[in-house]
Amino acid sequence: MKPYFFYFLAAAAVAVFTAGCKHAPPAGVAAKVNGRAITDAEVEKTYQSQYPQSVEGSSEDLINYQRLDVLGSLITNEIMLQRAEKLGLTAVDADVEAQFNKMKAPYTKEEFDKQLAAQKLTADDLKSQIRRQLTVDKLVNKDITSKIAISDADVTNFYNANKASFNLPEPQIHMAQILVTPAPDPEVRNLKNNKAQNDKEAFMKIKDIEGRLNKGEDFGMLAQNYSEDPKTTPSGGDMGFVPESALAKASPELRKMVGSAERQ
Repeated sequence: MKPYFFYFLAAAAVAVFTAGCKHAPPAGVAAKVNGRAITDAEVEKTYQSQYPQSVEGSSEDLINYQRLDVLGSLITNEIMLQRAEKLGLTAVDADVEAQFNKMKAPYTKEEFDKQLAAQKLTADDLKSQIRRQLTVDKLVNKDITSKIAISDADVTNFYNANKASFNLPEPQIHMAQILVTPAPDPEVRNLKNNKAQNDKEAFMKIKDIEGRLNKGEDFGMLAQNYSEDPKTTPSGGDMGFVPESALAKASPELRKMVGSAERQ
């Protein structure tokens, strides 16, 4: 998603205030995007949501890095949000409520409230996040996704030009993954900047993703939003084609699961 960041940043005026800034920042303001403030309180709330539990032994440098990462994500999101608003793409209440209810569906009220509390969010906070994300998604679809068109002729031409690469000595399995790990990792990059910090959060995250997949949400978008593998997340979790023998050697259990899925 980095190209999106630079594309939209070119049309925005961003002022980020740090301790070393020559100009004194307005009280309580971390950054301004086209005059719209991103407050310290907003950064702190988002930080607490993404890093709800401090990691034992965390250095001040790591914490500052995480906060700057959160601020960068908020700036990028604000740039895209403002462009979407100018184009009249703001998500409507009905869409927000539908998505909110979809997220609640796999859980009891108590379980869902616990998830919100663990992320230090209220229901209104979550709805606000949903509205922003749906609005940005509409912008991405209008400016990028809708302009991507691959015809049957394109597929045929590609195949004819690359026939040798399709003559494989053994069957290959096209694999994609959504990786969730329980340990903190400052290198994780996904659209939500979402990282499980412990076993409990990892389990809850896995159940949430499983519920969304079962309801038909796009695998690639979920991987970009939530997968914790920096190598495959930008490509929607795509791991490419893996020879059957290599997969069986690396993980016989996974190969067995794949084989079971193929027979269904």
